[in-house]
Parts: sequence; structure tokens; C-alpha cells
Amino acid sequence: MEVVRVLEEIDADRIFREYTEIAAKVPWEDGQTSINYRVWGDEDRHLGGCGWHPEYATRGGAFQKDYTLYNNEYEHTLIKDILEKYNCFRSRFLTRSSGTCYKWHNDEDLRIHIPIISDPGNWFAFEEGLYKLDPGYVYLVNTTVKHSFFNGSKTDRIHVVGNTEYKDMKFFD
Repeated sequence: MEVVRVLEEIDADRIFREYTEIAAKVPWEDGQTSINYRVWGDEDRHLGGCGWHPEYATRGGAFQKDYTLYNNEYEHTLIKDILEKYNCFRSRFLTRSSGTCYKWHNDEDLRIHIPIISDPGNWFAFEEGLYKLDPGYVYLVNTTVKHSFFNGSKTDRIHVVGNTEYKDMKFFD
């Protein structure tokens, strides 16, 4: 089963510039900041869609589809154009620190990944094998199957991730 597919080549330098400009302006928590937000009480527009959310306990992953509005910093960016093209929601910048990994898990949705900084020691792990995602491309990743990600490099990995229900999924059959 194929679990990673390149969807398109993109301007990695432009994505890096946009990230650098935006990252300096927005709040971060635990290596994350939201690109999408929802209007929900006093929830922070930049942090509300990040990390584990208490609504997993009451709504499962359904709450994630509420995060469809874009924070103003992303207007007129290639990042927003790409995420909109693939119908992304609950999109965010994620940092995976050097020498860390995620637990073996699966997600409810497919994910769009846009690597910004990714060194040779950065790997997605699936039962099918290891996959390296390089900057300069948009990837569709089937994170509904068991997987992990590990950063064995000496540099933090930074990428954009967006949940998606992108419909051209025939390759996952």
C-alpha cells in the first residue's frame, strides 16, 4: 500500500521566507502555531487548533473540521494557496525537535505535509518502510494507518501540516 505521494513541486525558498516572516509574529506553544482557527468562545486564534484537544473526549476528531478560517498573517501567501487547493483544515506549523519522535499512532484524516526545514535524519515511519519528505514539494500522507515520525538530526524539523479530505485518493486502495 502506498502511504506517501508527492502532489506537486513548489517554491521552497518562498515557503521558507513566508514561514520566517510569519513565525516571528505569531504565538507558539509546544512547537506549534495554528494557521486555521475557528470562532469559539475565547479560544486563541493561533493556539486553539494545536496539540491534543479536550474535544477529542466529547466529539472525537470531528471538532477538527471546525478549523477552516485563516489567520490574517496567511493572506496572499503560497502556504494558504496550497492549503486551500487541497481543502485543508486545522492546518498548523509543527516543529519536531532534534532527537525526538512521536509515539506509534494513527490519525483520523489524511494529511498534507509541506516540509520547510528537514535534514537527512528526518523520517516518517510506516509498517511499509521509511519515507523522507524533502522541502520543495507538497506531500499527501496516509496518516490513517499506524505511523510515527522521528528526527534523528541535529536540527529541528519544521513543516506545515493540514488535515484534508482531498478526494483524489485512489492510490491508497
